[in-house]
Amino acid sequence: MVDKFLSFALLAGCTKDHPITFSMGSSAPPLGELNLPPLLLCIAENDLVIDTEMEYYEAMKKTNKEVELSAVD
Repeated sequence: MVDKFLSFALLAGCTKDHPITFSMGSSAPPLGELNLPPLLLCIAENDLVIDTEMEYYEAMKKTNKEVELSAVD
């Protein structure tokens, strides 16, 4: 189901690994090289993609980005 929704957001021919939908994929620039402002990452504990969201949070922390996590029920 998530893949179907992603297909609506992307241009024809793009895959779910596109940098817009998967910022840690091989097509995306390395997070460590990006100049990003502080980020508040809000996630829902019952979200279908919570594993990916947590992976993103951990990747941001690993590259010393200023990120705060807020999880809600």
